[in-house]
Amino acid sequence: PRLPNPPLQSQARCCQCSSTSSYSGPPHTGRSCSGLFRRGLADSSASSYATAQRPFLSFCAECNITPLPLSEHTLCLFAAFLANQGLQARTIQAYLSALRHFQISAGLPAPPLSSWPWLHYITRGIRRSQGSSHRVRLPITASIMRDLMIRWAQPGGGGLKNQLFQAVACTAFFGFFRMGELLPEKAGAPPPMLLSDLSTDSHSAPSIFQLLWRRSKTDPFGKEVKVTLSRSGKEICPVKTMSSYLTIWPRSKGPLFIWEDGNPLLKEQFVAGVRKALAEGGKNPDCFAGHSFRIGAVTTAAAAGVLAHIIKNLGR
Repeated sequence: PRLPNPPLQSQARCCQCSSTSSYSGPPHTGRSCSGLFRRGLADSSASSYATAQRPFLSFCAECNITPLPLSEHTLCLFAAFLANQGLQARTIQAYLSALRHFQISAGLPAPPLSSWPWLHYITRGIRRSQGSSHRVRLPITASIMRDLMIRWAQPGGGGLKNQLFQAVACTAFFGFFRMGELLPEKAGAPPPMLLSDLSTDSHSAPSIFQLLWRRSKTDPFGKEVKVTLSRSGKEICPVKTMSSYLTIWPRSKGPLFIWEDGNPLLKEQFVAGVRKALAEGGKNPDCFAGHSFRIGAVTTAAAAGVLAHIIKNLGR
């Protein structure tokens, strides 16, 4: 169901006389306030919160529970239900945060989740019963990058696919990108990087490529940044791989990284291809993920003596 808009009238309390008065504001202020409230949440967070709200509403309907206002008893039951469904403790905690926002967006007071003792001990019990679930994510270092490039350069693997994977890997590694900043998470999701976001100093013999980085989870206000990829002069070169990819698959618009049928390359598809290549090279694929390229870039830069504050700036 659609979430109700925040109330167009707010209760304003005077700090001097502690009296409460109704204030509606100038015409259209309420509509503007509602829009700003929705924009106060990043698109990715709004999508995640909606994912959490749907099972909660279904749970309440099946148990004949009124969803709002939230109660400690209801959230304890819901947390236990999610744990029995196999959800991890960190996911359950994210669901509870989403429900807090759900209640606020309905114009109700924020629920005091942190001061509800039963909920505190139940979520703690879920964490302890599940034990440690820390994921091992090893870095994809320069040496591993070389292995991947060699494997994807082998004949018979599909020309466009090889060039596509090489271009994504080098862009992520040399640009310190999160994979979600380059590739969509799922089919139908807006591609985070478009062909129009890419520029170069020369179409015939480029020495640099610049990618317009519009927004990520650490940049909720959308401060656009240009990330420059320069010729490395080495065996692994982001400019060389990007040029080869664009040459074999020229076009004028659309997502930057796409398959032959025009569909965008998805994050999970790329990660699956990386793990397959790593497994063929004798490495444990479960220890690597999309974020391994960013971790590997940081690790490689630190090993080369790059100062910490420069690495921080490169990682944005």
